[in-house]
Amino acid sequence: MSQRILATRYAGALAQSIPEDQSLDGLLDELESFAEAFNSNGELANALTNPSIPKPQRNAVLDAIAGTDSPVARLLQELFRRGRLGLVNQVAARFRAEANTRAGRTPGTVTCAIEPNDSQLENIRAAVSAYTKKDVHLTTRIDPDMLGGVVVRMGDIVVDGSLRTRLAKLKQALLAEENGSNENSSH
Repeated sequence: MSQRILATRYAGALAQSIPEDQSLDGLLDELESFAEAFNSNGELANALTNPSIPKPQRNAVLDAIAGTDSPVARLLQELFRRGRLGLVNQVAARFRAEANTRAGRTPGTVTCAIEPNDSQLENIRAAVSAYTKKDVHLTTRIDPDMLGGVVVRMGDIVVDGSLRTRLAKLKQALLAEENGSNENSSH
């Protein structure tokens, strides 16, 4: 079975374990925090996945970090038991989609050259929400190769307000105007 299918099943099971009228955001934060720690800390990942460390010791590390009585802790225990902790990022991504769907949010990504401040990010979110007429939840991606501006992606929708694109459009307009002037002057 593919990892994507497995991750979707685990995320779906976690979402289904929570009543429909309850937000999944707290659990999402908990799951994403663990995923971030697991991915950014090689010692932690090793302590949880290295088969040369006895399983009870690895399990104790997981219990100390994730606890034992939350739905996320139970999910992590299940991933651990089945040797699938490496799926935690994919499970978190699929669970984010579940949380967004339940909350009626549309996820999107805003790409900028530099980190926007909270006010700028809220202005972008409000503009995109007004444009799409949906509650938009944006994650930020930094691309230092961008000259400036922003690019917003939401599924198939791309709103490109990057400086590079604006300059390319200006160049096309100038070339078209120049070509139009040349054609008119040759008659």
